[in-house]
Amino acid sequence: MSAHDPLKAQSLFARRYRILSTLGKGGAGAVYHARDESRGEEVALKVMHPALAESETQRLRFLREFRAVSRLDHPLCLRVFEEGRDGDTYFYSMEYVRGGDLTQHLKAPEGARLKLLYQIAQALEHIHTQRIVHRDLKPANVLVVERDGVLTPKLADFGIAKLLDAEQTLTAAGTLVGTLAYMAPEQFRDEAIDARADLYALGCMIYVMWTGRPPFTAKRHPMQLVQAHLAQPPTPLRELAPEAPAWLEDLAARLLLKDPQQRVQSAEEVVDWLGARLDVEAWRAYRASTRKAGAIYRPPLVGRDAELRGLVETLRAVMSGESDGLGVALVAPAGMGKSRLVDAAVTELEIE
Repeated sequence: MSAHDPLKAQSLFARRYRILSTLGKGGAGAVYHARDESRGEEVALKVMHPALAESETQRLRFLREFRAVSRLDHPLCLRVFEEGRDGDTYFYSMEYVRGGDLTQHLKAPEGARLKLLYQIAQALEHIHTQRIVHRDLKPANVLVVERDGVLTPKLADFGIAKLLDAEQTLTAAGTLVGTLAYMAPEQFRDEAIDARADLYALGCMIYVMWTGRPPFTAKRHPMQLVQAHLAQPPTPLRELAPEAPAWLEDLAARLLLKDPQQRVQSAEEVVDWLGARLDVEAWRAYRASTRKAGAIYRPPLVGRDAELRGLVETLRAVMSGESDGLGVALVAPAGMGKSRLVDAAVTELEIE
């Protein structure tokens, strides 16, 4: 196979996969709808162009994508099955999803869009727990399954995902990776990237899901878009989509803050913010299951020094008996970081 010789429909690839159709093509290769003859199942087959396999960096990037997705075990993330090589061609098979991607469901009823947003946040929470940053979150990379009128998202395309525990980086300094309309300011500044870059992209997706376009666009030159991400505040969501809930506008604004230290700090907070407003009982059951599953990734608590110091001093006074009858109550909307503030305070007291 080459860039000019894609796999033909009904051909047999790697003595196992019957090619049914081409799902998409890109600079790195192509994705096919295929039937795995050995398993009797339909799959999506991602095949790397052999010419790119001559580059060790490209080979490692392709295999790293498989490694990243194979870590994931969540119903809202696309499953992968196995990777292989046929001559000079590297490939891996993954779950085949019917129904297109999120761009085809932007006019769904608001309740359905809110549920999709909630589930996308759950998928992000899971991949961040696995120390993976997607780096290219956008509607086209969220596949959507429609069954009995119910829409369910599947997070896909981890081609430029970053593994936070990887010993080797494959992206050269100064290289931009991602889709400009959804990239966080720190990506343009060539700063260290963590899960909060995905949360910024999620904020951009809220605008697309409610207004039909990202918060920033460029009519003439891509640098206008870069400058907007770096310095321009977004137009408030409800000025563009008056029917959007006020709390959703607030969430979008916090996700799109330029400084990642001031932004919503984790997908967990987004899930809690949405879950507390959509289906409290389902959210509580979900949160209980994630607590049992293990620790959730959280970046360091930054920018809350005064609040943390005040909470630690108050708790210390209560624990020592210096303040008889004094209690502590943290009051703020869901998603504002109360749990993380308490966790940081408890950790500091335990160290003492």
